[in-house]
Amino acid sequence: MPPFRALSVALLAAALLTGCEKAPDPQNEKAEQIPQKEQVIPDIILPKEDIKAFTGKDQLVVGGAIASITLPQSDDEKRLINEGFCVDETECYGVNKFDRYLLTKYPDIKKIRYIPTKDLQEDKEGLEQRKLDFRRGLYFAKEIKLANGQTLFDFLKNCSKSISPYNFAEIAYQEQKLLISMQFFPILRKKASGEAFEEQILFDRRGDTIQARSPWFSTSILKSPDFMGRHGLECWR
Repeated sequence: MPPFRALSVALLAAALLTGCEKAPDPQNEKAEQIPQKEQVIPDIILPKEDIKAFTGKDQLVVGGAIASITLPQSDDEKRLINEGFCVDETECYGVNKFDRYLLTKYPDIKKIRYIPTKDLQEDKEGLEQRKLDFRRGLYFAKEIKLANGQTLFDFLKNCSKSISPYNFAEIAYQEQKLLISMQFFPILRKKASGEAFEEQILFDRRGDTIQARSPWFSTSILKSPDFMGRHGLECWR
């Protein structure tokens, strides 16, 4: 596992073990603004700029409100969810049909090459599926608008050092319902030191709602126009 992501996962695990607050009701427009219980985790041996980059604060704080935005589903998205485990696509709507749809809607996605890492290349049988998941992630990145008015796609393309092959959107099954689970890992620059820093953006798409899975950067980019300054980061390019 790359060192940036190892640190990211470790911090996320700390947050989950502490217990983040339940996500707000997406029907309540003020939900993400309502203060939720937060807890400071003391004695974390990490540089302060890393803590700020992850949490947007000078201390490791877990818990807090989780942001969500409304993004109406297209008819093709609805069909993908309703028939998402389709095997024979002559009879139902599956991932390959959705891939053709997204490339028709956003043909410039084809220009973003999927370059798998060595460990991803080793699983040759799953390589084509991961490529579909990768492109599906870029499709949703095109659809999601950040708090500063920019699309997530433009942020990844113009701000990250590279487009991670670990970016994806996949069909997941939670609480007896199908949803779209997404993850993105932009490599940004810490303002204080100029060092590379891999952020994590985690979303779930439930119906017409895009919901952050973390009260940190994933929430900041949806509700704070100055999310980069808030986390002490700047674009790589």
